Amino acid sequence: MVVTADISNLMRLPTDDAGWRELAATLGDISVRSERHFFEVKSDIDLNTKTGRAKVAKFILAASNRDPVQASRRFGGHAVMLVGVRDKKFAGVPPFEVHDLRAYVEKFTGSPGPEWDIEQVTTDSTSIGVVVKVAPPNPGLQPWICQGNQSEASLSDGLIYIRGDGDTRPANSTEVHQMLARCEAATKPSVDLSVEVLGVAVRYRYDSAVVDEYIVKEQKRLMAALRPPQETHSSKQSPASEALALFEKAMRPSLIGLTAHVRENRNPAEYVAQVDD
Repeated sequence: MVVTADISNLMRLPTDDAGWRELAATLGDISVRSERHFFEVKSDIDLNTKTGRAKVAKFILAASNRDPVQASRRFGGHAVMLVGVRDKKFAGVPPFEVHDLRAYVEKFTGSPGPEWDIEQVTTDSTSIGVVVKVAPPNPGLQPWICQGNQSEASLSDGLIYIRGDGDTRPANSTEVHQMLARCEAATKPSVDLSVEVLGVAVRYRYDSAVVDEYIVKEQKRLMAALRPPQETHSSKQSPASEALALFEKAMRPSLIGLTAHVRENRNPAEYVAQVDD
């Protein structure tokens, strides 16, 4: 018979041994099939072995890839793995070196990896109870990817693991897309734009006369080479003939000095036409 424990009040993590023992008594009533995404109970894992340590790494990766909104409804977003729980209490596991566990876990999570910590609960024997606490998932981070292989713990390099209700497994394509979408939404910058007028704002009014005046000035400047101020004419010529004569005189080396080496590729008529354009 599957016993269903009351987990409706699991809103905060315990802060002392008594609280962890009470939690072990509550969760120890739950079968493996009824475990939820925010906790896992292991009766016997030796954290001195590679297999035992790899199982911890797998839980950390999977718990860190949970939906932040769903995760926030229990334990303030944290997930916990209780190790050494039998008969609704901490029977314990062999003592181990925490720094050795961390070093091995980093082979799969990378460094820096997901945030996690260890709580050790005293027991009636030389064994210790262990609580692995995983920080709430961060929606602004890309999914955590497994970075190593460990066949006994079913860990494969390159896979993304998630913690579901009752299992820890590789994410499917839909779940990966959902994780990436959450990350994109969380990191997309929000724009808060305000416009304020400081001083006097003057409306711009287009005036064609300004453009016309500019065109006339440019035309005079360009044609100046064809009309040297000192040049006079005894007879009245057509504008084109006058322009041609003045252009030829302007191009003489005696008038321009060093420009004797400059060659104008356009003939005078082309020059005048281009200025008019």
